[in-house]
Amino acid sequence: MGKLSSGQKLTAVIIVILALLAAGYFLFRDEIALRTTSKEVATVKVVRSVNLSYPDGWQEERLTNADVIAGILLKLGREGPGATLILRTIVGKLEEGVDINSLSDQIVAAFEKEIENFSLVEKKVSRLESFNSVDVIYKQSSSEDNKTYKNRIIIMPTKNQTFYLTFRSEDTDFEKIEADIEKMTSDFAAYLESLKL
Repeated sequence: MGKLSSGQKLTAVIIVILALLAAGYFLFRDEIALRTTSKEVATVKVVRSVNLSYPDGWQEERLTNADVIAGILLKLGREGPGATLILRTIVGKLEEGVDINSLSDQIVAAFEKEIENFSLVEKKVSRLESFNSVDVIYKQSSSEDNKTYKNRIIIMPTKNQTFYLTFRSEDTDFEKIEADIEKMTSDFAAYLESLKL
């Protein structure tokens, strides 16, 4: 193998510098300050993990790399009755002046289009701590096991990210987990409130 020419050395150095800059950006991207109109620096707070207590019978499931990449912060499961909770987040600012009521209509329209065998049970807008939230309950028939599942998704937009709590159980067992759903949702809202998002 021969020696590198000065042009090749320069190219290699530039590639290494670009790789270091990219690595630095990805390492510190959550702490990068945003410039405000008054030229002050504001730090954006982003939740990457949660500390949530949950009722007896629920167990935390290990997250895969794919889960983390998809924004899943927590997965819980339980037996007798069988149920799951998936807590997911999407980072991004909500547009100024978004009407939460029209947002709930848009969410239901998207679900009707994208979720197979979607059947709306209820949708409402409510307040959890200081957060407006969209609460959608729907049924979904599974062609895999010929069962009907009931799902409740609670969507909580905050300043810099939106949280999705999705509870799922067989339709016949759903009312048995409703008290757990209320407790975990309330505890999660209080947790977010404590973070001062």
